[in-house]
Amino acid sequence: ELFAMDSLVAQNEGMPYFRRCSKEIGKHHQIVIWMRSSTAQSGFITELKVGHAISAHHLFINGRDYGLQPILHERMKGDQRDEPTACLWYKKDTASLTAIDDIAVSYTRKDEQILRKENYEKLPTNLEELGLAPAYLWIRRVKRTSIPNTTKDVTRMKTELKDCTSMLAKDPHDPILRAMVSKMRKRIRFVQAEEDVRTKCNPTDPLLYAKEFLALTTSEIDRLRSSFGRIPSRRSGYIS
Repeated sequence: ELFAMDSLVAQNEGMPYFRRCSKEIGKHHQIVIWMRSSTAQSGFITELKVGHAISAHHLFINGRDYGLQPILHERMKGDQRDEPTACLWYKKDTASLTAIDDIAVSYTRKDEQILRKENYEKLPTNLEELGLAPAYLWIRRVKRTSIPNTTKDVTRMKTELKDCTSMLAKDPHDPILRAMVSKMRKRIRFVQAEEDVRTKCNPTDPLLYAKEFLALTTSEIDRLRSSFGRIPSRRSGYIS
């Protein structure tokens, strides 16, 4: 929850942030996949494999033989009872014509049909064999040139935002600086929102997105509805 809140704060401030895959992969515990989008060509992941974390297992993959790098969580080594034994292997090949722009999870045939229609590629390993849920990971490849490269624009906006924020700290009541900072943050959030829509990882329904992103319960959603219901239509004033 703290990680989710930190990421949400970063998004609101126009900083790089992680987004949550809509479906969990845990069997005995809550386990979710978080992704961080990039428009930097050198940051594109071009290959992804999943294997067993223990070398003696028949599903073990030594990704280094294929030029891959491991992603192994401390609590996915199988050291404790009911602990998963999964390791992700990835590669960032700058010479590759394609890159992975999204990861999804399937539980049912209907899930698989939907993902195939959206041009996702199924990874062969059943996650249940790694101590996870009875599900499969899917990746979507796109042409590298089709990924919008907004790195320079975003970097420039963040630099300007940092400068204006510093000036605003010295004169917090300056209306012009306050308006500039607000406008810059909105612009950066807009670019980030466009990225979310493009990857289709997050649902388009804002309430559903917030519920899944923050793992909110029904009672928490009801409290949010109650709070938002007290916001005046002119959006003036505050509530607590």
